[in-house]
Amino acid sequence: MRLTTCLFAVASLAAALPQGTLAHDAPPPPRVVAPAPPTPPPPPREYRSPYPRAPVPRHGRPYHHHRRYWGWGWGWYPLYPVYPVPPAPPPPSAPPQDAPGQAAPVAERREQDRIYTRFSLYGAGREDGYMAGLTFGLDTRAVGFNLDVSALAREHVTGQLRDDESDPATLANAHLTWTVLSDRSFRLRLETGVSMLDLPDSAVVVDQPWRGKTILGPNLGISGQLGMVGPIGIEGHARITPFPERIADTFLGLAVHGGPVGVSAGWRWVDVAGDGVDAPELMFRGPQVGLVLAF
Repeated sequence: MRLTTCLFAVASLAAALPQGTLAHDAPPPPRVVAPAPPTPPPPPREYRSPYPRAPVPRHGRPYHHHRRYWGWGWGWYPLYPVYPVPPAPPPPSAPPQDAPGQAAPVAERREQDRIYTRFSLYGAGREDGYMAGLTFGLDTRAVGFNLDVSALAREHVTGQLRDDESDPATLANAHLTWTVLSDRSFRLRLETGVSMLDLPDSAVVVDQPWRGKTILGPNLGISGQLGMVGPIGIEGHARITPFPERIADTFLGLAVHGGPVGVSAGWRWVDVAGDGVDAPELMFRGPQVGLVLAF
C-alpha cells in the first residue's frame, strides 16, 4: 500500500510539471560557428606593355630596335623603331613559321613593301664655281623614281660669280629606277631616263655659238646606299648621257642618319664634254654637303 502511494505521488508530480522541464526535453545549446579565415589579397597584377614583343628571327636572336632605327635610309629599314605584332600560331599539323624555306615574317614583309620617299638639298663649291640643287626620290620594293635638278656655274663658261649678269647652267635628270639588290642595310638600283642641260643665255656668253641651247639625251646610271656602322653609311651614284653631248655625273660620300633626318658629305664630279659649238666644255669637281629628309 505504501509503495502504491509513492508511485501515485510521483506520477501526479510529473503530470503537474510544465511541458519541457525534463532534462531530455530541454532545447539544445546554441552552435558556435568559427569565423571564416580572411581572404588573402589578390596577387599584384603583372604589367603588360601595349606593344607586343618582337618576333625572334631564324638566327635565334631578337631584333635590336635601335639598330633598326639607325638603319634608316640604307635599305628597307623602317624610319622608326617598330614593334611588330607576331602572327597567330599555326595549327599543330602545320610546319613552324620560321622553318627553313618559309616566307619572311609578316612584319618583315610589310617593311619590304613599304614606299619610301626621300627629299634632299645639296650644295657643292670651289673657288671658281658652284653647284646647288635638290633631289626627290621614291622607292618601292622593286621600282622607283628619281628626279635631280641643279644649277651649275664655272667662271670660264658662265662668267664671274660676283657679276650680276652671270647666269648658271641648269642640269636635270629624271629616272625610273629598278632595285636589283635590297636588304636591311643596303640598296642597289639601276636607273634609266633622260637628262637635260639648259645653257645660259646672258650678255656674258653673247658671242658663244651654244648660247641658250637646251640639250636632251638618254641617261643611264646606277645608285645605292650601304649602311656600315650604326648611323654611318655610304651613298653615291654614277650617271652618264652618251649623246648628243656626253655628260657624266658622279657622287660618292658618307652619310649620317638619325630618324627622318640625315646629312651627307662627299665629292661631286660633273663633266660636260662639249664640242664648243653645241655645248661648252664644262667640268666641275668639288666637295658637296647635303641635307636629307625621309617620309
